[in-house]
Amino acid sequence: MNLDFSNTDKKLIINGRFAANKTFKIALTTSRNILDPESKIERVSDAYVAIKNDEGKILEVLQEYNNLGLYVSTDSLKAYQGNTYHLEVTHPNWSGTVFTASSSAPEISNMSIIDTNHVFIDNAPALKVGVLIDDLHNLNDKYVFEVELKEKGVLAQLMIENPDEKDVKIFGDKMSPTRLFLGDANFNGSQKNLDFFTKQGIPNDTSQVAGKGITEIRMMNVSQELYNYYKSLEEYQLAQKTIGSGNSSAVRVFSNIKRSGVDNGLGIFAGYNVKSLTYTY
Repeated sequence: MNLDFSNTDKKLIINGRFAANKTFKIALTTSRNILDPESKIERVSDAYVAIKNDEGKILEVLQEYNNLGLYVSTDSLKAYQGNTYHLEVTHPNWSGTVFTASSSAPEISNMSIIDTNHVFIDNAPALKVGVLIDDLHNLNDKYVFEVELKEKGVLAQLMIENPDEKDVKIFGDKMSPTRLFLGDANFNGSQKNLDFFTKQGIPNDTSQVAGKGITEIRMMNVSQELYNYYKSLEEYQLAQKTIGSGNSSAVRVFSNIKRSGVDNGLGIFAGYNVKSLTYTY
């Protein structure tokens, strides 16, 4: 039997997570048809990508970088914390469709602190991360914590020191989350301490690999859009692990991309603010 995939339209995927005080970078790719073994994800060139302010004024039309489907703003356009930005994308392949999204980069206190300590748990080496969140008087601040093993390009699995911690939420795999989520409902405008661990990527004897391992710990105050996106990623990853087990369920990754005003786009345009610490062993 010959299958005809020629009538399957490729969809535009927009990915742009922007940080406060940084330039905008928007990646455009196509979706692939999972039923077609010849279908591939492709970069999308020659698009119109604009960033606007709340008044609808165009702040800048982003230029494509080296025909890689990556559209970057100049140094004169960086995301200011607290400001809302609006994305607009069009392309001849999706004629008549305007892709839009909006988000902002929340504030984060300079008094927040990240500290680390090399410890052993059950005779295995681990990295303990101690965080002091100096929360601003902005109710509904949303924090996300993650630890990236830079040499592998993956997020480490995390463990909370206090299992009774009520402010922390874990989505997806409760036993091995890669992100921790906190809302400030119980500590708005005050300080909050949090301790967590990771055992991944930490050698028994750091003196034997001195300078070869790099781990980045990130404390992010994220927009509602990015919070929803990261939450759905954790849930999606768990669903992928449990496919065929009888406990799996379909999970759609969150998107705030609109297609001509309708909520059915693919991808994300979302802001965040971050404090990070690089741990080198």
